[in-house]
Amino acid sequence: MTRFLTAGALAVGLLFSGCDAAGPADDLDTTDIAATVASAFALDTGGALDEAAQAAVGAGYAGLRDAGHGGHGFGRLAGGACESDASADGDATRVTISCARGGDRRSATLDRTVRFAYTDAAGQPVPTRDGAAALAFSVLSGTSTAVSPRATREVTESRAEYAVTGLDTDAVTVNGTSSRAGSVAVTRPDGSTRRADYTVTLALTDVTGPSPQRVGVRAFRGRWQRAASGTAEGVYRATVTTTGADGESTTETVERPFTVAFPVDGEGRARVRVGGRDHRADTGSGDVD
Repeated sequence: MTRFLTAGALAVGLLFSGCDAAGPADDLDTTDIAATVASAFALDTGGALDEAAQAAVGAGYAGLRDAGHGGHGFGRLAGGACESDASADGDATRVTISCARGGDRRSATLDRTVRFAYTDAAGQPVPTRDGAAALAFSVLSGTSTAVSPRATREVTESRAEYAVTGLDTDAVTVNGTSSRAGSVAVTRPDGSTRRADYTVTLALTDVTGPSPQRVGVRAFRGRWQRAASGTAEGVYRATVTTTGADGESTTETVERPFTVAFPVDGEGRARVRVGGRDHRADTGSGDVD
């Protein structure tokens, strides 16, 4: 079963906000790391919160919005579309998604393969979410790119495992782990460049939000971003190379634990704590203040 979907059909694992920001190297331990962590977490960047949302909805997630709604990582780009294909995999369902949008100056792509299996209140397999109480959800593979005039962001590998409970109630709860590897390359106005090759691993704990079965799938994504709450913790690791306009380069290895709590200071706002410093981020866009 193959469906051709509109450009806004699925969150793309890309962060355009802050792509052109140029800060001093001293900020690598805080601001740059927080931006990458926020991207690995947020909804519209295809992060862990987006994975959790897809887990809560299942196969229908790809069709939640059309292009006119923006969001889904496509809000600042024109043109493009998504394709989705679903197939049976034993007692589970396997879904592959491929999305692309943009032009010469800004573009975004996403490829993701997921597998999920529903169970009823007794733990027995059921074929669809009708009558389901829980769900096991895996991201088997995922890649993405985001290109802007002064930055390129790439996710080369993404994997996740989540357990979803409460599908038969007014709220769902998601617990599990997510990991991604990628790179961020930025060109500064003075001609210097900075590239971070990173991995981010994190665990979601008791991320709770409205059940799509109760609010309706078309209203779900916005409600999830505003109403979901919970915590995450993990580790950011990277090799960072800074090359000056004169061609001289320095390389350093960075490893920092982090925590994420949300909501903080209002709906859809998260606190990302890295190296003892707090940053505020939007749980939808991944923008860091």
